[in-house]
Amino acid sequence: MKIALTVNICTNDGIVNGAQGILHRIIYDIESPIEEIVNIDGEKSITLNKPSKYVIIELLNHKPGAYTNLPPNHVPVYPIKQRCKYKCKIRDGSDITREFQRFQLPVTPAFAITDFKCQGTTLKKVIVDLDGGKIGAGIYVMLSQVQKLNNIMILRPFDQSKLNVTIDPDLKKELKRLESIQK
Repeated sequence: MKIALTVNICTNDGIVNGAQGILHRIIYDIESPIEEIVNIDGEKSITLNKPSKYVIIELLNHKPGAYTNLPPNHVPVYPIKQRCKYKCKIRDGSDITREFQRFQLPVTPAFAITDFKCQGTTLKKVIVDLDGGKIGAGIYVMLSQVQKLNNIMILRPFDQSKLNVTIDPDLKKELKRLESIQK
């Protein structure tokens, strides 16, 4: 399964937020209770009562250092503990804040990603939706992540005026200022 990391783990090895890879193995804790469920079609699924010990991921587009007993580009990823705060309003209008911790693998499925998340990556093939979401730099990002035009598929018809994006005047001014500083 293709996955993306959700936190920086080791920047030197490219094990960083947004890095993509293929999930190869899930290493379970021997003491973790496992429940096996068989659905109507006879397909099996497994439910664990706690996170796996770690997973083995083959990084794509990164060359990490060698890890003992693992093939090239394969890295272990361990669950992490994160502190979180949740703030919400209650009926009387006051705020209530709850703090909690979560312990989970810092990965997410990567079959679909946003234009923001794919910035700086080179993808083999993409399907883009130019009719949805915001217009602007995101369209350029979506269209520029592949090396060949025939590796892009456009999901549905779109208004071609979305391609005629102008740069915000303040951004133009700032770019000119930076250019003058550089000279």
